[in-house]
Amino acid sequence: MLDNEIGSNYKEQKEIKPNIETILNILPKDKQKTAFDFYSFLTELKMAPRWASMNSYNFNYKNKRVCYIKTGDNVDNFHLWIYTQYDKHFIDFFENKGIDDIIIKNMVYCHHCNICAPGKTFKIYGNELKNVCSSPSQVVLRLVDPNKKELEYAKELVIFRRESIKEERVPKHVYIKISDRKK
Repeated sequence: MLDNEIGSNYKEQKEIKPNIETILNILPKDKQKTAFDFYSFLTELKMAPRWASMNSYNFNYKNKRVCYIKTGDNVDNFHLWIYTQYDKHFIDFFENKGIDDIIIKNMVYCHHCNICAPGKTFKIYGNELKNVCSSPSQVVLRLVDPNKKELEYAKELVIFRRESIKEERVPKHVYIKISDRKK
């Protein structure tokens, strides 16, 4: 690994803030194409990456979070974290697209890191999901090494999220200091 270029820990990487291309180029060859394709899709939408954390880059639209591209700590896999809100618009947009299995499989559950702790219960396409990460009405889907169908769905979610932001349907994200979070 190129520790001198990317840093071997959070503190080093925070100082270096390596560009996303450097990190994606370290991924195994079979995952690089997928990662770069999605990255290109985001940049075509005029969304630039911003270093967020160790091997993690966020993409915003109008100063609101849309998604993250991350890699595992060992840069061995490719993660997409897609933010969306679960509301009537989401249901209408994605109903009958045959992707409910993707949503259910990739939902992020509460780890007590934010305002949503201990998570919320959602009924999604007839399935009750408990302790879903949701702050205040947004949910996060985490796709690890997404396949072609999941990648296409992720692109649709990004477009949906941007439309929601443009139409001002996305509530303000509230950060809560760690010391003030519910346990």
